[in-house]
Amino acid sequence: MGVDNPAQLRALLIAFALGAALALLYDLLRALRLRRPRLAQTLDALYGLAAGLGLFFFALRVDAGRLTLYALLAALLGAACTFAFLSALLRPLWDAWTEAILYVLHILAIPLQLAVRGQKNFRIHAKKCFHFQKK
Repeated sequence: MGVDNPAQLRALLIAFALGAALALLYDLLRALRLRRPRLAQTLDALYGLAAGLGLFFFALRVDAGRLTLYALLAALLGAACTFAFLSALLRPLWDAWTEAILYVLHILAIPLQLAVRGQKNFRIHAKKCFHFQKK
C-alpha cells in the first residue's frame, strides 16, 4: 500500500477549485440576499445544500470515499483566495446579474399576477351566476 502522489495532488487541486467555486456561489447569493433580505434563510439553505453536496460528491468521486483533512484545508484555502482576490472584482458583475435575474422574475410574475386577479373576478361573477341559477 503506497502513497500515490499524483492522485493526492489531483485531489488537492480539485478541492481548491471546489472551494473557489463555493466562494463564487456564495458571492452570487450574497448579492441576491442584499437585494431581497426576505430570501436570506432560503438562500442560506440553498448554499448549505450546494456545499454539502459538493463536498459529498468530492469525497465519493475524487477522494476514494473519504474526506481528508488536507482536502478540507485546500477547499478552505481556495475559498479564502477567491474572497481575497476575486470577490471585489466580481461584485459589479454579480450585482448586474442579480438585477437581470430579478427583472426576468418580475416579468415572468406578471402573467401569474393577472391570473390571480382574473380568478378573483371570475369567482365573483360565477358566484352571482350560480346564485341566480334557480330562477
